Amino acid sequence: MQLSGALRSFYFLVHPDFFSQHPRMRATNEESLKALQRYYLDLGKPNYRPKSTKSLKFFVRPTEATRGTIRLIYVDLVDTDPRLLVKSLLSKCSLPDSIPMDRVVLERCIGMHFRNADSNSLTEWVGRLTAEAEEQSKRAALTNDQNVRLTKHLCSKYNVKEIVWSDHFSRQLFLPSLNSLFDRITIFLRHISSRVAAVIQEITLCLSGINVTAPKSRCVFRWLDCCDQMVDRFKRSSVKIFPDQRYHMLNALLIDESEYDLCVTSSGLLMVPCGISPSRMQDFLKSNAGRALEFQRQFQAAIKEVTKLRRHIIDKHSLRVLTFDDSGNLDGLIASLRRFLCADQRISDCLKGQRLHLAGSAYSILWDGRIMVPLDWQ
Repeated sequence: MQLSGALRSFYFLVHPDFFSQHPRMRATNEESLKALQRYYLDLGKPNYRPKSTKSLKFFVRPTEATRGTIRLIYVDLVDTDPRLLVKSLLSKCSLPDSIPMDRVVLERCIGMHFRNADSNSLTEWVGRLTAEAEEQSKRAALTNDQNVRLTKHLCSKYNVKEIVWSDHFSRQLFLPSLNSLFDRITIFLRHISSRVAAVIQEITLCLSGINVTAPKSRCVFRWLDCCDQMVDRFKRSSVKIFPDQRYHMLNALLIDESEYDLCVTSSGLLMVPCGISPSRMQDFLKSNAGRALEFQRQFQAAIKEVTKLRRHIIDKHSLRVLTFDDSGNLDGLIASLRRFLCADQRISDCLKGQRLHLAGSAYSILWDGRIMVPLDWQ
């Protein structure tokens, strides 16, 4: 698994979740990662001949070496050897590109993901990956149990309501953080809880009840500083946002980017730059509150349908686990779930007792033993 391990450091520098405050950069990295994944998977197919393709563009988040600067790199997909492709990616990001030459491990890695590449039948893929998925699940159990114990201890000791882990990376990466929190968290939690309560109260007063949240990757103290600045500016302004019952149902994401203007996402979420002027905010809310609420209503209806379909699929096919990605492709997810619900008895027999994750465009095994099934499964 050397290639997968070597690519981990690359993903940590370009993963879209780290660019939540930069919507355009996030979208660029999402599309480039999809294209890179397709190309990487194609390299494992028998007699594959690479097609000419344009360079992929990646925004690379800051490191100590780059002194806080986001870099832009271009990747040409010309290598036909997966190992050379990985080395090229690491080199572009100024990361160590030494990968041990172990052909046995390399062939095993490729074989796990690309067996019978000519066949894309769901039952064939699940049947072939089941044994390895169970083994991976057993290996992950020890880490999971340790995380559960530490999490419960933290919540009990410091009266924390909940600790939520990201599903994108191995939980092994969180163990050192959990252990280090025990001696340092008390003062931090007292300070952060009181400050969050104060800031949220002020934001509610200034923005007439809009629910303001932080991006996933935002440093909480940096986000609170942005909130403080925004609240202070709104308080001092002669322009006041008058209460509107609709505003209490709106959700907003506060981003630390002055170059982006206010906008409404497809889910009805308001993207609010922290430097927005009160007058601009007032005009935008008057013109777009209704549209945002309609988008929000449609999004919530879609989420409700996804939840209902998931429950029916688990019951019909006797699945142990069924999860899916939160990439925002709800239409594709719903279509895929509906096909699962209408699947015949042959597929139902194959899926009985399985742990599945519905996402992406390729079959693979996740760190905890779930089998990843592409949205366009056949």
